Amino acid sequence: MTDVGTKILSLEALAEQLAKLRDAGEQVVHAHGVFDLLSPGQIRGLELAAELGDRLVVTVVGDAHAARGRGSAVFDAALRARTLAALDCVDHVAIDPGGSAARAIELLRPAVYVQGGGAPPGDARAPERLAGEREA
Repeated sequence: MTDVGTKILSLEALAEQLAKLRDAGEQVVHAHGVFDLLSPGQIRGLELAAELGDRLVVTVVGDAHAARGRGSAVFDAALRARTLAALDCVDHVAIDPGGSAARAIELLRPAVYVQGGGAPPGDARAPERLAGEREA
C-alpha cells in the first residue's frame, strides 16, 4: 500500500517529476479545485479524468484563496490534499497557493487540464480566473 504522504509534493517538485514522466512519453492529466467535502460525483469525475492519460495530478486551492464566508472550505488545504492523495486514481497532489490554476498549469504543463469544480455562487472573479486558466 502506498503512503499517501509520498504522493503530496510541492508545485516545484511536482513539476520536476512530471518533466521526467513526459520525457518517458507519459500523458499527464491535471485537475484543479478546492476539493472540500468530496462527493461521490467529484470522486467519479477524478476517476474519469484519470482515464484521459497515464497520470492524474491534482492541485488544491490554498487556504488563502479558498472561498470565505458562507462557502468556506471546511478542511484546510493540507487535509484536502491528504484526502485526495488517498484516492487510488490520483497519482500526485500539490497545494497551489494561488487563486487560479494558471500558474500551476504553466509549471506542470499537462497534456490535459480538467476543471475540478465550479466557482462558489456569486464569485465575481470567476470569469477572470477561468480566462487565466484558458491562456495557460
